[in-house]
Amino acid sequence: EIRQHGREVKANPDYFDGWIQLGILKKNIGDYEGARDAWQYAGVIRPKNVISFANLGELYTGYVKDFAKAEANFRIAIRNKPDDLALYVSLADLYLSYPGKESSAIAILQEGLAVAPDDENLKRILAAVDEELK
Repeated sequence: EIRQHGREVKANPDYFDGWIQLGILKKNIGDYEGARDAWQYAGVIRPKNVISFANLGELYTGYVKDFAKAEANFRIAIRNKPDDLALYVSLADLYLSYPGKESSAIAILQEGLAVAPDDENLKRILAAVDEELK
C-alpha cells in the first residue's frame, strides 16, 4: 500500500488524500519521519486543512514526544477549523502531559467552550481537568 500511494503522489504531488494516507501507513509501521514528511507536505499543499495538522499534533504528542511541535500543529488545526471541538480536547490532553503547561489545559478547553458554550462534553472534560489539577 505504501508503494501504491507513493506512486500516486509522485505522479500527482497535489493529491492531498494520498499524502494523508501515506502518512497514516508510515506511522503504522513506525516510520515517524516518513509520516511527518507526508503530513507536512500535505500542509504545504493545503495550508487550510485540519487533518494533516491534527495528525502531526498526535504524532508529536504520542510518538515523537516533541510537545512544542505538537502544540504548534494543534493550534494551526484549531485556527483552520475552530468549530472542531475534538481539537481542543486533543490539545488539552497534550497540555496535561507537557511539563509546565498543565494549567493551559483549562484555558484551551475554555477556548473551545467560547466556540460552543452549550457543549456538555467539553463542560464535563473541563470539570474533570479542573478537578485533576487541584
